[in-house]
Amino acid sequence: MTVRVPQRSAPQLTIALEEAKALHPYPRSILTLDAVTAAVVQWEPYASYNLGRTLRAWVRPVHTGEGGRIVGQGIAALASAGGVVLIWTGLALAWRRFRVRNARASRHTSEVTPP
Repeated sequence: MTVRVPQRSAPQLTIALEEAKALHPYPRSILTLDAVTAAVVQWEPYASYNLGRTLRAWVRPVHTGEGGRIVGQGIAALASAGGVVLIWTGLALAWRRFRVRNARASRHTSEVTPP
């Protein structure tokens, strides 16, 4: 349960209740209470979310690999390894260009200077 403590002037208190594990790693229902009387203002169970809200709820789990359990984590690991490979190839290309440029410069200076 996560409670958002309202400011003094706020009329409502919001509580996020994490339900039992389902397909979503963190299914949360939202309970909104009146800050003064503690009467229920709004109850939004996770199952009642519309398509847009459900997709927004899935953004973080899919991005971090939590959404697909072991398969999702494997895909996230491959994507991370791909990023490392891109960095390595970029550095290798830059190093190769640096060496070729230095070799040309040293060849050019040896040809220009008389013996």
